[in-house]
Amino acid sequence: MSMTGETIATLRQQLLDNPTNLQAQQELVRLLTEQQCYHDAIEVLEFGIRADTTTPRLLHHYGWLLSTMGRKNEAINALDQSLAVDPDNAGAHYLLSTLKHYEAGDSHVQQMQKALQSASLAPRHRSRILYALGRATEQTGDYATAFDYYRQANDIRHGQSQYNPQAARDSVQRTIEAFTPQLLQQGRGFSSRLPVFLVGMPRSGSSLLEQVLATHPECQAAGEILDLSQIHMNLMRPHSKETPWPENAAAIPVDTWRTLGQAYCQSLHQRFPQAQRISDKQLLNYAMCGVIQLALPEAAIIHCVRDPLDTCLSCYATAFRNDYYGFTCDLEELAQTYLLYDTMMQHWESVMPGKILTMQYESLVANPETEVRRLLQ
Repeated sequence: MSMTGETIATLRQQLLDNPTNLQAQQELVRLLTEQQCYHDAIEVLEFGIRADTTTPRLLHHYGWLLSTMGRKNEAINALDQSLAVDPDNAGAHYLLSTLKHYEAGDSHVQQMQKALQSASLAPRHRSRILYALGRATEQTGDYATAFDYYRQANDIRHGQSQYNPQAARDSVQRTIEAFTPQLLQQGRGFSSRLPVFLVGMPRSGSSLLEQVLATHPECQAAGEILDLSQIHMNLMRPHSKETPWPENAAAIPVDTWRTLGQAYCQSLHQRFPQAQRISDKQLLNYAMCGVIQLALPEAAIIHCVRDPLDTCLSCYATAFRNDYYGFTCDLEELAQTYLLYDTMMQHWESVMPGKILTMQYESLVANPETEVRRLLQ
């Protein structure tokens, strides 16, 4: 049994011995969620609810788990319970807004407007409630008010963002110059078909593709993990003292590329020991397709594509938690980043012909059987 497995077993026993042990409940739910054992996490929370020990924060988490499992109405009820005792819970407000269908006069809109009046509301929480209000008013057809809510929410996030447009432009140009056809055609890397990379812009239909892949008995969804970039950064650091990355890409020893691929596969295997294929939905890995080719030449790369306007508008209306999506909270930066991403993908298509499978969201929705067969093949 792994250390995590032993910890989970210990926490389960602690809860059985003392059902009111809230600390054990919180830690057990956290570990089970990290392991994607959602059914088990739900059972632990329901145990806590019966023991009347579940906090508003855990009720919010319970609602998230239920929504993840497709139990929409139960999720809405759990979030309503959470907000009844913690009306300023911005995360619960936002999650609820993604599950509900709104009509004019919905009481949840008034709840959110009241929560915005709280003087103690942190800026990041204020922005999430503004996003939620945008979603609600957009559904009622009040598009001008909805867009104003989105603008306010994004202005808050933009003020906190560390995104650097010039650095992004420089990075793309340097990557294109470094990853030549000659470099990518060299035989390198670790031989494994374990990884399946989903790359592209956020809000491009990648979650739907991930769900489709996860229905296959041989495939496990890892979600948006940072393993590849973290392992890559650690391994490239000793080689970047004289010549920086990515200008030094051609000078990286073959053994380093193999080590990178092997270390990444080991990290996936540790997460899901039984899986034969594991999907990695860290979309910004689109900038690392060349790295993937050199480190893992047999890995699948699936490019998730959606109509540019739909993609960008959906990005602008979404409350991303991660700062590496900081470009989504300014319309000009969002448009510029989309063009950079498109330029980057065109480069990979030209220097790695036939390597990347493009999946168009609109085609998948219109012709699911045909597109799913193409995806699985």
